[in-house]
Amino acid sequence: MIYTAYLLIAWNRLHHLYDSPTEVFQAPFDSTIEQLFDNQHTGQQVVIGTLDDISQLLTPHALQMLRRPTGPLAAALRIADGTCTDWTQRALIRLYMATADEQAANANSYRCQAALHSHGIGAPVVSVGDVDHLDSNRLGTAAVVRWFLQLSSPSAISASCRACRCRGVQVASHHLDVVAGLTQGTTEQFRRSRRRGGSVP
Repeated sequence: MIYTAYLLIAWNRLHHLYDSPTEVFQAPFDSTIEQLFDNQHTGQQVVIGTLDDISQLLTPHALQMLRRPTGPLAAALRIADGTCTDWTQRALIRLYMATADEQAANANSYRCQAALHSHGIGAPVVSVGDVDHLDSNRLGTAAVVRWFLQLSSPSAISASCRACRCRGVQVASHHLDVVAGLTQGTTEQFRRSRRRGGSVP
């Protein structure tokens, strides 16, 4: 349910799916749930503030939107479907996955890899191990940081970019380390909330 609410709220900011939260969220969540996704609330607060019953969280209108997307939502979905095809490569690409991920299907990575390959783009799929979704977040971020650091030298960038049409790779090691730390912190917040009875659908 968290991902469903997040999708509607985030995409409304980009694609204007609704005019008022009352159109898609039932009371009392119509007056509270948007504030939960403001990057200021913890994972635990998001879990506690979101129902695990979609029929009580969303309005009939929102359920119909999701069942049969039209208008702005359908257009947004078409844009999302072009993630692996509708653009020109300007940097190296790797796709990360975890074999025990219970929230994101591994098939997504392989379908994206095939789509990229059909456009002449080589993108290896890298497994971070037999771990769940939250651990894959932490381990994947660390793997990306290590890879970027390997590309931080001009010689490594030049050698790697010969295989693609990238214009260059710039790495800010400090910022990547901060991102890795924040990701691990967020992972631990979600784990604590789950141990206390919360759930992440």
